[in-house]
Amino acid sequence: MTANGTGVNAIENAGATAQILEIVHNYTFETVGIVFLVVTVLGVYLGLAKKAVFYADYNDLALSAGIFALPVLIIFLGRTFVPPAVAMWVAVIAFVVLFGYSASTTFRTNKQSIWKTIVLSIAKLVMSFLFVFHLFSAFTSQKWRDRGGSIFFLVLLTPLLIALVSEKKGFFALTTRGRLRTR
Repeated sequence: MTANGTGVNAIENAGATAQILEIVHNYTFETVGIVFLVVTVLGVYLGLAKKAVFYADYNDLALSAGIFALPVLIIFLGRTFVPPAVAMWVAVIAFVVLFGYSASTTFRTNKQSIWKTIVLSIAKLVMSFLFVFHLFSAFTSQKWRDRGGSIFFLVLLTPLLIALVSEKKGFFALTTRGRLRTR
């Protein structure tokens, strides 16, 4: 430190810069979360109002749930057979392929509208994350309160997801007797 105190000013400036960066980081995270929430609500509204096709059929719904479910399973199961880095790369590739296929299905079913594809793809991503997170949490949480909360959320989310399916057909479609179709 010099006699005129320039070293102290530099330390104070570094501390102030760190505080500013922390505030910007916190607001950025909150802003992104709010944007995702607004886009998801808009996408669900478009799907429920039949102004856009949210899920084309039950196969699209299952594929969208797989966007997060398959990478999570690859990471958890793959760690026992391959190095963690390899499992992570395979999970990332699975995520990108499934999300790309889901986005292309959304693009085709919504008359090739770019803005609907962007809004609905983000909404599908958020809904998929919420569904898979609460599904895994319902079975893996240590506390009963957490499991119960996740099950309650799934009970509310599942009818909403089924209502967003445009055509009630596909491999996972229920028959009139409530059993899964076998073909």
